[in-house]
Amino acid sequence: MNIFRVVFIVTVVSMLAVSLAFSMDMIEPEISATGIGMFSTINYDFEGIDKDSDSGFDFGLNIDFNWILSEHFEFGFQLQTGPGNGQYGIVGPGAELTDMYFNWYPDYYRLNFTLGSFDTPFGEETNHLSNNGDTFANDFILNPLLYSAFAGPMGTLNTLGVMANWQYELFDASLAITNGTAEDANNGDGRFEITARGGVLLEEKAKFYASYMMSDDSQQDPTGFGKEFNGVLGEARINMVPSLELYANYGMLTYGDGDGTTHDNVSVMQGSVKYFNERMHIAGRISMWIPEADNGTGAFIAADFPNPGIIQPATGIGLSKDQTVTRLQIASGVSVSDNLMLKAEYYTDMYDGGDTGVENTAWGIIAGLNGTF
Repeated sequence: MNIFRVVFIVTVVSMLAVSLAFSMDMIEPEISATGIGMFSTINYDFEGIDKDSDSGFDFGLNIDFNWILSEHFEFGFQLQTGPGNGQYGIVGPGAELTDMYFNWYPDYYRLNFTLGSFDTPFGEETNHLSNNGDTFANDFILNPLLYSAFAGPMGTLNTLGVMANWQYELFDASLAITNGTAEDANNGDGRFEITARGGVLLEEKAKFYASYMMSDDSQQDPTGFGKEFNGVLGEARINMVPSLELYANYGMLTYGDGDGTTHDNVSVMQGSVKYFNERMHIAGRISMWIPEADNGTGAFIAADFPNPGIIQPATGIGLSKDQTVTRLQIASGVSVSDNLMLKAEYYTDMYDGGDTGVENTAWGIIAGLNGTF
């Protein structure tokens, strides 16, 4: 079946479901919220900035609204807000509408469809990220470098389109066709992003995933990444030993800029280990961002190439983009109650200056209280 016919059918069926629901008694929404309050300090050891550290408080809030329209349909959206202008990219000072979707759960083939705005399903790790005021899915507070490059250290990359999910016994798969990496309805060039993810599940002991993403947002009025983006990612999550989880990924990304004199490729990798029980966890993680041109001079890389490290978003001061960045994280979380968790994290971002010989480092400590109600 033609993909555009699928999108059309899903759209029409969703609209009919909403019309039917609202023609009867008004449906009361289910409302929930998740918020985090935190204190952090960042210390700098690099050239180009006079101050040694930044310290302060921050807060993030997500509010979710969900309507069950029928046995097979639901509609929901999320608002995010915060004070704004913080070190970690929390939304604010106004509110932003992020996820907004219809979910359709047919009776057959263990399929479900999502139409609207949702997190780009590039990698199973997407399900384990911090998202503004919600860090419950993440063993840490900050996201690893790959996803920091996509949407900041505490954000997720939204996209607008349609997504199909299928899970059957040992297999799990997702396919999304969307506007691209711009997170809105701007798609003037008529090109679409395609994201595919497939996994093999060995009971609760291990998961192995492969993901592919393609989005050309470089044409006419560039949006989102503003590049001809391609990415592949392989992942493994292992739970062979009780109370111990291991995770690793490796990927290759291309931010094509159409300029043959620049290097557009970057390798990403990540490894983590977590010990946990019913009330607490402690985890360690290393993630790396390795540009193809990593000599630190800035001579062979596009000026708007991503910089996933904490220095750029926290200070606004740019460093040369052709540097390998390594992020080390150690974090712990303790459940105070079923809906309240104390979390703390130490992290360091290390920039390898390559041929310049200049090593830049930023390290920080975050302590936060995350609650849901």
